[in-house]
Parts: sequence; C-alpha cells; structure tokens
Amino acid sequence: MFRAPMALALVAIACRAQSPDPSVPTSTVDTPLGPATLEQMTLPMDLRGISGLTPAGDGTFWAVPERDRRLFRIRVDDRAPSVEAVVPIRGAPPDDDLESVAVLTADPTELVFGCETTLTRTSDRVVKAKVDVDVVTVDTHGSAKWSVEYAPWAVTPMRNRGLEALCIEGRRMLAASETVKEVSGRRLAPVAIRSLDDDGPWVARSLQLTSKEGKISAVACRAGDGGRLETIAVERHFGVMRVLRFTVDPGDADTDPLATPIVPELLVDLSAAYPRDPPPNFEGLAWVDERTMLLISDNDYRGVSGPTTLLRIRLPKSPSPGR
Repeated sequence: MFRAPMALALVAIACRAQSPDPSVPTSTVDTPLGPATLEQMTLPMDLRGISGLTPAGDGTFWAVPERDRRLFRIRVDDRAPSVEAVVPIRGAPPDDDLESVAVLTADPTELVFGCETTLTRTSDRVVKAKVDVDVVTVDTHGSAKWSVEYAPWAVTPMRNRGLEALCIEGRRMLAASETVKEVSGRRLAPVAIRSLDDDGPWVARSLQLTSKEGKISAVACRAGDGGRLETIAVERHFGVMRVLRFTVDPGDADTDPLATPIVPELLVDLSAAYPRDPPPNFEGLAWVDERTMLLISDNDYRGVSGPTTLLRIRLPKSPSPGR
C-alpha cells in the first residue's frame, strides 16, 4: 500500500487512468430529462474505501476514505483522471470513520468531515479540518456544537450507519444519515440543516426513500430558487443505485420531520446501466457544472474488490428550474 511521506505528501502523482472503461454496458441512460451520458473511469492508485467527495477548486476534488487516514486530491477533467496529492490526516476521532467531506468556506483547504462509528451512541459528529502543506489537522474540540442528535427522529443510529452524506452551500450545511427510520410503511432518512453563521440548532427534516432497502450514501447541494437548497443524493443498496433530487425550503424549520418528509424525485436510475452486475458502490457525489455530476465508489466491502470507480453523468439539461 502506498504511504505518502509526511514531508512529501503534497506532490503530483502522475497516475493516469484508462477512460472510458469498456465495462460500461451503455453510454446513455434514460432520465426524466431525456438521455444522460455516462462515462466510467478508474483510478489506478491504491485508493481504498473512498466514502466522500467534494469540489476542491480548479477542476479538482477532495476524496476521503472511511478508515485510511489520508485525503486525496483528484483531478477530473477532459483527460483521464489523476491523483494529484495525498495528505495524511491527523487528529480524527479514533473510533470514528470519516464518511463524508465538504469545503467549509471559500478557502478549499478548510473542510468538514461527517463521521460514524460502531459504538452505541445518540449522535454523530461533524468535525472541522484544515489542510496544510503536509498534513490535514482535525479539530474535534471546536466542532462539538456540530454533532447531530438523533432524538428528533426518535431513532438510535445503527452501527456503521452515520453521517454518510454532507454538503455546504453558502452559509448552510446539510447532513444526511445512513440510518433509516420506518414510519407508517415509509422509509425515512434523517436530514439535518444548519446555518454556519450562528450557534443555533440543526433543523431536523426527513427524506422519503424510494426503494425497499436503499440508504443515503452521498449528497451534493447548490443554491436554488427562492433561497431553497437544491440537493441531489445517492440512494443505494445491492442492486439499487439511484440519484435523487429534492429541495429544502428554509421556511420549513417548524416542520415535523416524521410527519411531513421531503419527497424526492428520481433523477437517474443507474441500475439500467448495469444489467448484468450490481453497480459500483457509489458513496461520493459532487456537481461538476450545471448539468454534470461526478460519483466515486467505495471499493471496500469486507475487503477490496477492484479499483475505485468514477462515474461522470451528464444530463441533457439542468434539473434546476430557470437554470
């Protein structure tokens, strides 16, 4: 396994992947917006268990593994993707996996990680981190106020099912959990939104899932109409791989999260693109532009199974009204 020396962590790694991957069964998939173009790529480095993805600026993305305490900077443009930098992570909670990542401010070196653990608990952590020249330093003490309590959903988080999804738009942060709450035959994913401008509480919402077994594994968000937060999310399980779209209205702060869940629309069903084998386990998601998104896979389920997969989905038009 590649180990980045501390003094040489931020170095260009000139590792180019093959693209497109001939294993993709089709180059298009039908969506409510029309046919979407798919391009599958693989990363040749020993990335293991990637679970979070977020834009880092200049055509690059931060990718974080669950347990391998390293942060990867990946370039994905018109050429084959490459890993440009590897930075060790120090100070993360020892019992927590790092499941998601988002850029906190306009400075792409200021990050937050969403966490989960195998321990019995009533909350999951969101922790701040800073990328320096040769190390990512996690600040657990300054992030204590950002823990997401599960009491509003009347659920105890399951082992290894925590804050799998995290995104930030402007001064708002959205976190979604892999834990599922079942209410009156509906399967609901806890979703929490908070302002970054004050110490106020998280606003509790729920997202109604669209399958019998799927769970949320990633989100990406951007500004929508009327101050709404436009969000896309990955719902996945074995044989289930869907990209959902929904909006969060900042005026819904007093909504009962279990009685009035957010009902998403199905944006892309990727199962049709993988008719013979289950799709890769996509656990990271990011917007590339108005109508293009990028997904990255977690290749570690009870052991590594193949390379890390990137999937670029280009929709025929923006899913956002008025864009």
